[in-house]
Amino acid sequence: MKQYIITLEEFIKEEFIGGLTGTDWELYKNPKSVKRMTGKGRAISDKHGDLYYIDVPNGNGILHATLVEVLQRKEIIEQFRVSYMTMKTRFILWEQDGQTDDFYLSSSYPDSEDFESDFIDNLTKKVEHKNRSLKFHKKR
Repeated sequence: MKQYIITLEEFIKEEFIGGLTGTDWELYKNPKSVKRMTGKGRAISDKHGDLYYIDVPNGNGILHATLVEVLQRKEIIEQFRVSYMTMKTRFILWEQDGQTDDFYLSSSYPDSEDFESDFIDNLTKKVEHKNRSLKFHKKR
């Protein structure tokens, strides 16, 4: 397993939101690196460029809807009825590419105009600006 040493400066800038009771899941806001994580993480980015990342060390994948519901329960994001359609009008959904600092647009986006939308382009620019140590890609 690769080891990644995070500097104190990188650690201080990211925010550890917390673990989830009864799980080994860890939730971060704007992590500076995710190489040290399991590689099975999911993330969403919002209109402010904030990236919310959840790592699931036990190896089980997590749905973006679960991440949104956790953020709602913690009162970090506003309440709304969670569905993929409503999530895609508020956030960009990202999947981590293994144990790298690369994220790809979620596979829940079809190969269609969604890739070219102004909404995705604008929010991608914001998350890239705020999270410069991570890389965001529209396609694998």
